[in-house]
Amino acid sequence: MSHTHVVADGAGRRWKARQVINKVLPHQWMRMQTGHDTKGTREYDWAWLDVRADDTPSGHA
Repeated sequence: MSHTHVVADGAGRRWKARQVINKVLPHQWMRMQTGHDTKGTREYDWAWLDVRADDTPSGHA
């Protein structure tokens, strides 16, 4: 998803993805390993957000 993609939060307010990500508090991020490659372990930072893409039909989550 692009940082400019528009999503709706649980209350139906529309935000750009970057705006929602900036609201995640530091302690809400998790670092997870996704595997190994020739350069070593791959790790990514993750946070769980309740959003709906702006192109989701109404009534569908």
